[in-house]
Amino acid sequence: MLNVLYSLIIFPLVRIIELVFMTFERLFNPGIAILGVSAVVTACTLPLYLVAEKWQSIERETQKRLMPKMTKIKSIFKGDEQYMVLNTYYKQQHYHPIFALRNTFSLLLQIPFFIAAYSYLSHLELLQGEAFFFIHDLGVPDGLLPVLGNSINILPILMTAINIVTGAIYTRGFPLKEKVQLYGMALIFLVLLYNSPAALVLYWTMNNLFSLAKNVLRYIPHGKKIVYAILCAAALYIDYYTLFIFHKRSIVKHVLVVIASSTVFFIPLFLAAAKKLQQRFAGIKAGSESNVTQGSLFLLTIGNIFLLLGIVIPIALISSSVQEFSYIENHASPFYFVWNIALQAAGYFLLWPITIYALFSNKTKNALTAVLSAALFVCLINVYIFSGDYGFFTTTLTFSNPTFKIGVLKTILEVLSLFAAIIACVYLFFFKKKILLTIHSILFIGLFGFSLLKIVSTGIDFNAYAKIHTQTTALSKVFDFSHTAKNVLVIMLDRAKAGYVPAMFAEKPELYDAFSGFIWYPNCASFGTNTIFGAPPLFGGYEYVPKELALDTGAPLVQRHNEALLVMPRIFSEHGFTTTVTDPSWANYSYRPDLSFYKNYPEIKAENIIGRYTESWIWDHKDANILSTSLFLRDNLLRFSFFRASPEFFRSAIYDNAEWMVDIGSAASVPLLTLDEYAALDSLPSITDISDSSNPTFTLMVNQLTHEPAIFSLPDYTPQGQNLDKGGDKDYHVNMAAFLLLKNYFNFLKANGVYDNTRIVIVADHGDGDGKAALNPLLMFKDFDTTGSLVTDNAFMTNADTPILATAGLIENPVNPWTQKPLAAVKSNGITATTSDLWTPEYHGKNNFKIKGSEWLYIDDTNNWKKVEK
Repeated sequence: MLNVLYSLIIFPLVRIIELVFMTFERLFNPGIAILGVSAVVTACTLPLYLVAEKWQSIERETQKRLMPKMTKIKSIFKGDEQYMVLNTYYKQQHYHPIFALRNTFSLLLQIPFFIAAYSYLSHLELLQGEAFFFIHDLGVPDGLLPVLGNSINILPILMTAINIVTGAIYTRGFPLKEKVQLYGMALIFLVLLYNSPAALVLYWTMNNLFSLAKNVLRYIPHGKKIVYAILCAAALYIDYYTLFIFHKRSIVKHVLVVIASSTVFFIPLFLAAAKKLQQRFAGIKAGSESNVTQGSLFLLTIGNIFLLLGIVIPIALISSSVQEFSYIENHASPFYFVWNIALQAAGYFLLWPITIYALFSNKTKNALTAVLSAALFVCLINVYIFSGDYGFFTTTLTFSNPTFKIGVLKTILEVLSLFAAIIACVYLFFFKKKILLTIHSILFIGLFGFSLLKIVSTGIDFNAYAKIHTQTTALSKVFDFSHTAKNVLVIMLDRAKAGYVPAMFAEKPELYDAFSGFIWYPNCASFGTNTIFGAPPLFGGYEYVPKELALDTGAPLVQRHNEALLVMPRIFSEHGFTTTVTDPSWANYSYRPDLSFYKNYPEIKAENIIGRYTESWIWDHKDANILSTSLFLRDNLLRFSFFRASPEFFRSAIYDNAEWMVDIGSAASVPLLTLDEYAALDSLPSITDISDSSNPTFTLMVNQLTHEPAIFSLPDYTPQGQNLDKGGDKDYHVNMAAFLLLKNYFNFLKANGVYDNTRIVIVADHGDGDGKAALNPLLMFKDFDTTGSLVTDNAFMTNADTPILATAGLIENPVNPWTQKPLAAVKSNGITATTSDLWTPEYHGKNNFKIKGSEWLYIDDTNNWKKVEK
């Protein structure tokens, strides 16, 4: 029962708090994110508190009016007689004692929001070790005042002081009973939160501070104008910071943040327009309709939204692959997820809307119904007309082909369609409400009927599957190696740090045996600090360094990037090598590689394997308690409904490279993106086919495990369960984990007799850290039939030497197949690299990189990396 109440009441609030927190955290830091959550929650709940205050005021006036007579009755009558006389008096005054609960309504409002904030912030891993101004660690009690060897938490005391001051201002002229109630609650919160993490106390302190500001502004001239000015100043800062300082997200997401924050500037226009609309439509059919029709339309509207997002979309997804959602941990039936998603959706779209609807006036009810009705029309168009194609959807909430590029004309068409739907809905609402009611009734019957059919078909499919169910983890082969011919293997480890190599080999001496015959080049340079700059020269050589791609040759930048990705695969495949490429970086300038251009080269096998093996890996490692897949799906699958119901041009921001605009990885002991990469590397022996083919092979694989920091379990650096010690260097952990997995793979190749006849290049697109480290990528090389312990070679190298190392001695006079120029190492006089942090294509021009003059660095061939601005 408690779980049901939590899903209905608290769960929607937790998810809203999470969304706001992660949005601010990604822009600023966890401390600012807490302030943002407090501000947004305060703003959203302000109308509810105003209603609560209105009810409390009515109750106070009523009590004041009734009190003389009630006192007289109590002085004259006793016992049952007093009870009967009071009840009679209440009936005469149209009053019921239960109305006294109106005095506690503001308190009742605080309870669910407090529980939601406590549920989310009290155990949030992101806060652990995070400082904010004078607070040393947001994840633990502040302990700011040391006294006799103990620490006193100052924030709860400050919170209580603000609460008391707020109460003193707010309760001026109130009865003593209400003042005592407020001061008593302040002390209760002091006790409850005294030993809570500083983040939670900071959140509640800011709530009290905003409440204090609200009460003060009510009593000073031009309070509303002051609030508007403060909001505009905050919005201006957010816009400036997002556009000109912060560059960690795509430009599309930055624009969305700017649009959202800039709506503050138009608040006066919105209010004026709302007032004019209210005057314009006052007295016409919307106002003359009966309350029964109004209420029926509202209930049908939220009922349809609930059916669409809470049942229809989830059951359609689950029914498309019943087996995938069956027999997950202790839950055999997929209906476990159907029930829980429906329950959560009931909280979002039924309970809270009905609560809000019941609290407000008829005018507000009218507006709320119109807005929700228009939202339903928009959702239906997005779901059934602009549905998009993103490939299959996995139980780790990732798409197999998340390509979100849509043309300008399609975007315009969708915007016009949505606008037309909103206008039509508003017209029907104000002029043809009965027609709108009929449409909603038909929609309800249709959605309800579709839900029933899908539920029945899902049940039939599940029953059929249950009879034959067996768990299998067999993996199909991806990579080819030959016993008799030459094999070339190029492994790009995104952001692998060269500086970790000595420490890793010292900690794990067994790496020396596994990496026998390898040369390590510590004096290796990259051409940029991000993949968009470092990957093209790695794949294509020196013709694709940033300095060249910053020139406008007339060819689109994406085309030149794709050409770089194809240089080695084309060279080898055109010389008879069986060629395989997996997960090429930024293919077709899509974060999830878009492999469509490889279709023009059928001799090249190109696949995306990252994320493909995560589910089976989790199943095979159930004892490690990495992730409760059932809980993960239960708590997050509703996001898919929001994704489907949103406009197509907005879905990329919601999907957020499989992060879904929230800390979705918190459900696992390691981030899911890290687990995707780990599972792919760990699966290499199972997906490698070794044969006696006479054809030589070329394999180019990309893995980003070294790019996704996480803490693994020592001493084996493997993902483990929730009780994992969170100390340690996350970057070191993932680099070590990658090397240990490669150790296993190389031992597999040795055991199958193909290590000696395989040339291996392990290389990174860039390094990580400050200064030299960011431009110092990993580069290791093993040639055919080489043995012996790891050799260190301090020769000046770059990751653009990769095609030369891969082809040397195998391809006579190798040339770039696009330009017919010989592959050559253009570094005798040093190289020019960039420190630009514009890491996504959106920041650059159509035909060339946009790099400032101050962002070019010259790296000389010395161990000291003499850098001179150019």
